[in-house]
Amino acid sequence: MSTKNLKYRQIHDLTCFGLAFLVLSLSIPIYAFNRSPENVASSYCLAFLLCFPDWITNNLSGYALLLKRSPFFDEGLPSAIWCFSWTLMLLSVWGNVKTNRIERMVWCLFPVVLNILWEILQHVGIIDGSGNTTDCLFGLLGGLSAFLVRMATGKYQEVIL
Repeated sequence: MSTKNLKYRQIHDLTCFGLAFLVLSLSIPIYAFNRSPENVASSYCLAFLLCFPDWITNNLSGYALLLKRSPFFDEGLPSAIWCFSWTLMLLSVWGNVKTNRIERMVWCLFPVVLNILWEILQHVGIIDGSGNTTDCLFGLLGGLSAFLVRMATGKYQEVIL
């Protein structure tokens, strides 16, 4: 591999990681303001937001509470964000590794499979929660979006799974 291709791949990977973390950070106000305080993620997100000025957190809470108007988005969007971010990170780590194709696919699909399994376990009552189809659908869309973003941002680089 040429030095130019290696440098481009490194920049591409860092761009994808940055985008993944940016999108994942969007879930903080959703978990802080739309979920119950007993939710572990909610309590950590609320504690994190205490570090910010009130004018920022007040605006964030207003935007996050807008999701409550549409239960479809309120339930599904966090799953989409989570699956998108983690899938994009794993695609950046495993997408260019010259290993077994099945191994790469397992690692890159892990967030989506985990999301669906989590919802199934909720649905059958093993884990507390609603276990709804919306979360599964949004998780699938999030993982697919990550793959599409990875391909679109790496137009000069082949993404092989």
